[in-house]
Amino acid sequence: MKTALHLSLLLLLLWAAIPLRSAAAPITAPLAGLTLEQALRTAAKDHPRLRAALAKWNAAEQRAIAAGLRPNPKVIIGTEGLPFSANSVDKADYVVGVSQKIRLNKTAKLTREIAGGEREKAALHYTAAGNRVRQEVHAAFATALYAQINEQLFAKRIAILEANSSLLKALYAAGETVPDAVEMAHAALDHETLDHNESESLGAKAFASLAVALGQPDIGIESVIGELEPTLGLADLERAATKIDHLPHLLAADAGGDVLALRAKLAKASRIPSLNLTLLYRRDQANRQNGLDANVSFSIPLFNDKKAAAKAFEADTEFSRANTELMRQQTALAVGGLNADLRIALKRAKHIRDEILPHRDEILRRQKVLFESGETSRLVFNKARLIATEERRHYLDTLREVHRLWARLQGYIQPVR
Repeated sequence: MKTALHLSLLLLLLWAAIPLRSAAAPITAPLAGLTLEQALRTAAKDHPRLRAALAKWNAAEQRAIAAGLRPNPKVIIGTEGLPFSANSVDKADYVVGVSQKIRLNKTAKLTREIAGGEREKAALHYTAAGNRVRQEVHAAFATALYAQINEQLFAKRIAILEANSSLLKALYAAGETVPDAVEMAHAALDHETLDHNESESLGAKAFASLAVALGQPDIGIESVIGELEPTLGLADLERAATKIDHLPHLLAADAGGDVLALRAKLAKASRIPSLNLTLLYRRDQANRQNGLDANVSFSIPLFNDKKAAAKAFEADTEFSRANTELMRQQTALAVGGLNADLRIALKRAKHIRDEILPHRDEILRRQKVLFESGETSRLVFNKARLIATEERRHYLDTLREVHRLWARLQGYIQPVR
């Protein structure tokens, strides 16, 4: 358990070079030109999910410190045989002493081990929270970048369609085309404008989602900077060895099972009661004599069924172990499926980039040459431009899917630095 904890903490420190016990002030100014690296650093500084996990870790650490301390002694000051007559107060017995609870060594050791296990589990949950934050930032950033690039494509296509509409209106006025051609050009422009309006709404939601992923929903993000290429962030995937057993949320589940097993042992050990040692100094005022009283006491476990409590913890431990194994199997299935889907998406993106886009670019180049030489019309040239932008959009959609899958995988792999 200690080795896993040290590994997780080292990876976490490499990911976010910030003090583990501090929190940065939230950003209030709008962000322009935000990069993925800046987004990850911003989220690492003051994300509510990380603050919550850090608070639980701090609480577990303080409980671990307290678990190693001995019980506080009790000071006893009193009197015995105090008469009702004020004139005979000097005949009473006065006592002063101390009482100390003596815990069994095994019970004390198990208590410290339980607190240490809870601390390790909290630390692993903090690491898992960091992984989830990275995953959410990756996904939100890719969606925002997609929306931003898609906006540029819409602007280009609308400019082409507006030019077509104006040209056909002029041709119709000159008697060189039919009214249907004008209406079809206007309808195409209307459809593209409606799609653009919907895209603008989705873009606003994408930037708002990115702000939430950063843990600061009130900031305004004006623009992002990046490339929606398959190489962005995917080099880590090729180098990282995804080991299911080393994932922090699974290690935390294992630690939880270990803690329950220790609690079962503690319940069994606590069936042997702790001892209470009391030492009293006694002053007999009537005889002017000093004395010392000593006694040892312990509780008889008649009504507190420690055996049943121990069996309950053993059952909880069995449930936790089985549930962790199920989580491990489901995680392995999810990671395998994501890797397979990502390979297919990457293959498609590579094919469009290396085969289809160059072919479309060559067609567009030839149409431009023909148009500039007067061998073809502007309408034919604009049609080739629209087809090229549509193919660019297909490529953009494929890259978005690549990043969606990559972002989901972020929760299952450790960052490579």
